Amino acid sequence: MSFYGKLSTMSLPDLLQWASGNKRTGVLELERNKISRRIAFREGRIVACSSEDPPALLGQFLLSRGKINRQTLREALTRQETSGENLGQILEEMGVLSSEEIESQVAAKAEENIYGLFDWTDAVFRFLENAPLDPYTIEVNLSVEDIMMRGAQRHDELERIRRVFHSSGVVLRRSAQTIPGEVMASPMARRILESINGERTLAEMLLH
Repeated sequence: MSFYGKLSTMSLPDLLQWASGNKRTGVLELERNKISRRIAFREGRIVACSSEDPPALLGQFLLSRGKINRQTLREALTRQETSGENLGQILEEMGVLSSEEIESQVAAKAEENIYGLFDWTDAVFRFLENAPLDPYTIEVNLSVEDIMMRGAQRHDELERIRRVFHSSGVVLRRSAQTIPGEVMASPMARRILESINGERTLAEMLLH
């Protein structure tokens, strides 16, 4: 069974619950502003989430979190073009990340990609029954119920952030407040803090 629609008439939570409750196997494709993401299901559980959107790719995900550097990513992508292996397997063979680290990061990336979809209210979707996975896919095993709960929490957090930062034109300046150690321990948080210079807007920081 394959079907099509819009998230304005059938929301993402409804789609996830439908796939889980009916133990569907297939791929849910969602598209908005020429950006598409695909959530793969096997018997109602999420086994992958992929996208061609550069920030959503595994290499960029690992790079943004300080797990690899740009030179390592370039080398791994070059190997991938030749071998056809998935990126995680190549990084493991290079000795950059262990299989456990790759599995953990792939699951985190899949979750982040899905959480971002909770903010898509004007996308179109199509569910393709028994569609094959992308050739470079690294499988995960995620519960729809857990994703639903955390996705709703993330959406609420995003709404609170938007009430404070109501425009992408807001310019941030540093205060004299001491930054907690756990924040500085995060490569992503540290990069965000370093990009605050009293001149960049939120939009420019995001691009940076």
